[in-house]
Amino acid sequence: MLLDGRDEVPRALAAFRESLSSGGRLILDVGAPELITGPAPMRYWERDPYLWTLQDMRTVYDPVANQTTSFLRYEKWRDGGLVATELQRFRLQYWSLPEFGRLLTDAGFTDVSVTADHRDGHRPGPDSETWTFHAVRPR
Repeated sequence: MLLDGRDEVPRALAAFRESLSSGGRLILDVGAPELITGPAPMRYWERDPYLWTLQDMRTVYDPVANQTTSFLRYEKWRDGGLVATELQRFRLQYWSLPEFGRLLTDAGFTDVSVTADHRDGHRPGPDSETWTFHAVRPR
């Protein structure tokens, strides 16, 4: 999801395959697609003497590429005053179940299966948040 560009994923999967021994298993989490229409709640954390805030401003959903693009605004505060602000463009790539399974097969993996929400034997459904793909490098 974090690789920027659909062409990067097949290369990454091929590198994963090459790093495994014959018969080795790849276990990979992929976020289920989600369409968020409103702003995410602001997050914050404290590390003395600073307060850090993070605001996720979703700006674009591209249904053809199945990508969301957001701006993340990080702010650093001290004693009630703003010390620094940083903006980051943040893109997430989403995949359908068959599409990501095909990517694994095209990368040379076999025995591809998928479970949901970190529960063995739990099949993905409409409320799933995380898909865990299991695949094997052939012997």
